[in-house]
Parts: sequence; C-alpha cells; structure tokens
Amino acid sequence: MKHAFLLILSIFVLASPAYAKDETGVIAIRSAPIVLRPDQAYILLRIDQTQSSLAAVQPVFLRAPTDAEAARYLAAKQAAFTRDLPELIAENKKQGNAPPIIDQYAFNYEGPKNVFVVTKGTSLEGKGDFRTYLLELSPGDYIFYGSSAATLSSSASVLDTCNCLGTVGFHAEAGVITDLGTFLFDGVSRKSAIPELAAETGLGESYGNDVIGAAIRPATKDAIVPSAVTSLARKPAAYYAVGTFVEPGTDNINRLAPIPGILHYSNGRVVDDATGSILP
Repeated sequence: MKHAFLLILSIFVLASPAYAKDETGVIAIRSAPIVLRPDQAYILLRIDQTQSSLAAVQPVFLRAPTDAEAARYLAAKQAAFTRDLPELIAENKKQGNAPPIIDQYAFNYEGPKNVFVVTKGTSLEGKGDFRTYLLELSPGDYIFYGSSAATLSSSASVLDTCNCLGTVGFHAEAGVITDLGTFLFDGVSRKSAIPELAAETGLGESYGNDVIGAAIRPATKDAIVPSAVTSLARKPAAYYAVGTFVEPGTDNINRLAPIPGILHYSNGRVVDDATGSILP
C-alpha cells in the first residue's frame, strides 16, 4: 500500500474522531443461525486479554476507500478550502505565517466513514477475558489502524494509539469469513508476559498506561472457532506489511508487533518479509 495512499486514508479518520456503527455500516453478529450474504464480507477475531495488565482495549480497523470515495472526498475538501481561503490567508498573515496550503487544512468531511472499532460487549461467543467477534462489513482492503480504550459504545471510542510506525493489512472477500486470528494487547511501560509483545514493552514507567502495545497472532488450525461458524466458508487472513503513515488525530503512536514471515523492523523501519523490502 503506497505511503501517499495511506495519507488519504488517515484523512478519513481525522474527519471522524468518534466511530458509530450506524455510520460505518459494520454489523456485529451476536447470535446463530448465521447466513453469509454473497455481497458482504465477514471477519472473525478473537480478543485475548488473559495476560494483559490493561483493562479491555478495542482494535480499530480502517477500510481503504474506493477510487470513487477518495475522489468525492478530495473534491469536497477542495471546495471547502477554496471557500475558506480568504479567511485563512488573513489569519495566517495576522500571525506572520506563510500562506495556507490544502494539505494543512483541517477539514470536517460529512461523507461515509471508513473506520470502525470492534466494540466491547458485541461478541458472538465467550465472556470475561477471552471473546470471539464476527463482523459483517463491506468487501475490500483493510488495515489494522490502532487501538482504543474500551467503552460500552463504539460512538464513544477514540483512537488512543495508532499503528503509525508499522502495521498489517488484509483483504476481506465477499461471501467468506476472513479469520484474523487473535488480537493481544498490553501497556508498553512494563515487560509484557505476552510472547509477541515481550520485545515491544518494558520501555519505562514514563509511558504509564497511555501507549498501547498491540499484536496479532494469526489463525492456526487449533484456534478456537464458535460452533455457529464451523460449517461456514472461512479462510485465514492473508496479511501483508503496511509502512508508516501520519495520523495527527491520535493521542499516541506505536507499531504493531512483528509477525514472523509478514512483518518485522530494522532500525525502526518497516520490513515486508514477503519481499524483503523496506517500506516507506
């Protein structure tokens, strides 16, 4: 995924710091029987906090906008920038700043939202510290964008920590359940007992519990699968590495923990294990 394209993606997030299910079109399936619609995609995700020192944390995903969606967004932003330009020029001149440019223009887009949170309390199966979620959503490409502190309503959630320094993406195919594996998380200040996060934590008490360390454990044949899903079309996510991006709307930045064969880091730079190349 191109770095410039991720900048476009992040703009959609900035337009909506709060995420509501009715705005995104994502539906959490919470009971059987389950019938897969041929025009919709599905993701299965386990959230395991059995070894975490934090209270519940919610993963945040972002869908890559279609070309038509991106074009509509850019057109709307250009129109708003042109409308506000005289006022912006006057304000910048008053403050002794250079003339404004559109890339720095704070724009509240009223179009469709492409970010969603896997909300606590909407699981299909499980209770306590291990839960399984099944979501119906639009087919397309998604990235694991970051994490949010858990609340009982997705509309009250914000992006607390973005995976701005490296993450993964995947394609959600129509008519199929894409198994994302297990989401794990912990604070970064103390060394985590979670194997995937051991090398990503222990950074010192100055971090407190504000910065969230996140990991994805890809699905295996031994992974827990809800009984209502076992007979349905399902395949493991084909993850790919995603490079760094900018998200000014987040409280903290971090990176997704390395995933062997998919993603690792070299001197802080994102390495795509599939190609061996360093991503921008």
